[in-house]
Amino acid sequence: MDEDLFRQEFMKKSVFKQASSLDFSFVPNKLFCRDDTVKSLIFNYRRILEEKEQPSINCLLLGKGGIGKTVTARYFGKMFRSVALEKDVNLFIEYYNCINFRSKSKIIRELLAKYTHGSGRGFSDDEALKLILTKLVNDQGYMLLIIDEVHLLDPEEVLALLDIAETFGHQNAKLSILLISRKRDWMKIETERILSRLNDKITLKPYNFEEAMIILQYRADLA
Repeated sequence: MDEDLFRQEFMKKSVFKQASSLDFSFVPNKLFCRDDTVKSLIFNYRRILEEKEQPSINCLLLGKGGIGKTVTARYFGKMFRSVALEKDVNLFIEYYNCINFRSKSKIIRELLAKYTHGSGRGFSDDEALKLILTKLVNDQGYMLLIIDEVHLLDPEEVLALLDIAETFGHQNAKLSILLISRKRDWMKIETERILSRLNDKITLKPYNFEEAMIILQYRADLA
């Protein structure tokens, strides 16, 4: 291929209307076949928007791989933020996949850099968290932290994240957490102490054939 042929390829019209809809990170405007799951999430997290104290809520999405756990969580976060803004709640949604962030410390320092523009160097995890939470309180903000593939973290780190409200005080912890994991992987790290910190454990069932076809058709129409 010479330079002219190379350039000609860019002059051709793409076969895709919206190629981004095929990306793993794509969050659709419609979510099919997960109404019950979304309703469960709304039931748990709506207190953040409705109660003055804005309590800290921790939930877990469980299920086999490839059944829509991640897209359901991210869709909920997207829509929840829209409703929050309409109610004048300054809600931030943060998503981290533990495949890329293999420790609690990495997640916290990424958040610190984003919200305080600090590297976190010289701070312990608790000190860094305190800075983040203080920033949220001062800005009258609230954060929903979504942590995917959470089983890749050490169980004690998972417990520490779920314990933020107890550690820093409920009035200071303007943060809730939504965990995501495959069921068999979660069982490797589940403890009674971790379970006691969860407001709800929501299990997603696999799609049946008809549901899978509805989703595939929707994605095909978008692409």
